[in-house]
Amino acid sequence: MRPENFKTPDNQIETIQAFVHDSAAEGQLKSCFEAFDLTNYQIMQGGLEDAIRVFREEPSPSLLIVDISHSDMPLSGMEELAKVCAPYVKVLAIGVEDKVGLYRNLIMRGVSEYLVTPLPQELLQATISKIALGSPASASDPKAGKVLGVFHASGGAGATTIACSLSHVLSAEFGRRIMLLDLDVGSGGASLLFGLNGNKGAADLFKHPERMDDLLVQRAAQQINPRLEFLGSSEVTVNSSNFSEEEYAALLGVLKPKYHYVILDVPYHLAQTGLTPVRLCDHGLFIVEPSIQSIRNTKKIMDYCSNDLGHPFQMTVILNHSRPLKKSGPALDQIEAYLERQIDHIIPFDAASVGQAELNAVPPSQIKGKFSHQVMLLAGRLSGQELKNEKHSVFSFFKGRQGMHVRKKK
Repeated sequence: MRPENFKTPDNQIETIQAFVHDSAAEGQLKSCFEAFDLTNYQIMQGGLEDAIRVFREEPSPSLLIVDISHSDMPLSGMEELAKVCAPYVKVLAIGVEDKVGLYRNLIMRGVSEYLVTPLPQELLQATISKIALGSPASASDPKAGKVLGVFHASGGAGATTIACSLSHVLSAEFGRRIMLLDLDVGSGGASLLFGLNGNKGAADLFKHPERMDDLLVQRAAQQINPRLEFLGSSEVTVNSSNFSEEEYAALLGVLKPKYHYVILDVPYHLAQTGLTPVRLCDHGLFIVEPSIQSIRNTKKIMDYCSNDLGHPFQMTVILNHSRPLKKSGPALDQIEAYLERQIDHIIPFDAASVGQAELNAVPPSQIKGKFSHQVMLLAGRLSGQELKNEKHSVFSFFKGRQGMHVRKKK
């Protein structure tokens, strides 16, 4: 019998996947789902480690029920599960330990509820009903994904190349769900790096902000790999400078609950004038090249972010050698003195990798070389999984003091 108080508002629980170790729990779950007249579920033999392995490759369900009874380190396992699942996933953990400390620690790690086996039918139904009736994730939800803006203050700084490469590495190598949004609507620059045919995806979204919903976004997006999707447009009749903050916010409100990172490739004319994308970002990557114009304009945007945003904002400054190093260009210490902060990361000039990537219509991060290595280190830093380097410590690479094409002032 279907419980009268059970509802799925706006179909919040669209798909259910469960990983359990014993047949008794499997039978209890099946009885519960049948009571709710649910058919969109899948029950698999296994536990926490199996769920982590599966969701490294497959899309996340709306509700995940996972057995932690055989896990030696359930808390660290839950942290790893959060890295591979989409932010919107609701998790019901089941186990054999009836301990308040374990329950509290699981809730602190984002688990919706914890039940001890055997699972009483009424309690199981009430718990799933409670989870389904819970408020959907919003853009301000702590579990929602982060908006990462990639900014540059001069043409040719390599920001689009870095945005595409970082998106590829975070999704393919670190298992994060990524949406890459090219705000240079009409250019189609980012789509070329992935070898995509141009479409009107992003332009259609911004033309009809009143229709902004998950279905419209899904239709407009192009899939790069199982964990990376792309929104861009080659529609030249749309000017992204005219998009309002409400339109940007509406789109990000749809995207943030579904992706670990929404990466914005922000064209320099937007970064310098509109500044709307800057205000909506949680973290900014500022791509500076060793030229006076790039350094000066980057400083203006950084000053705005430091003083006028009104909300917490992280900054990472990347010195990108997108061209051969000029002897007459500013030295590293001069750049840092003008910016009034140290460079966080340096990407060396790597013509071979970038050239081969252009020929193959792939981001340079897919070509083994100095560029891809540095993007891998950057992705590790951003995702909290810093990688060790064979020749130097990871900190020396981040500070750009060793192993780089850097000219110091004499």
